[in-house]
Amino acid sequence: MCQHLNQLADRARTKPYLISAYKRGENENDEVAQYSEKSIALLGAKIAQFSNRSRFVMTISTPQTEDQKRLDDRVKDLLKQHGMTTEQDPHSNS
Repeated sequence: MCQHLNQLADRARTKPYLISAYKRGENENDEVAQYSEKSIALLGAKIAQFSNRSRFVMTISTPQTEDQKRLDDRVKDLLKQHGMTTEQDPHSNS
């Protein structure tokens, strides 16, 4: 438990913030910094809590199916709507 809390604290301090979205069938998992959400709507509400100049690094999920690409694009659009910037994680497999 202590290790998990330390990992969450590290993620909260890491800038630019990490962000990712993953969906398989009915299951969706979206993460931003130390927060985890279960829908794009909840992710959008969490993104709105960050300052409008926040920077994010997006981890691209694999495989890059058409549904996954659409979800990634929706996340990028949410960030853009809030005046935030995103870049692709250089360690992603895409």
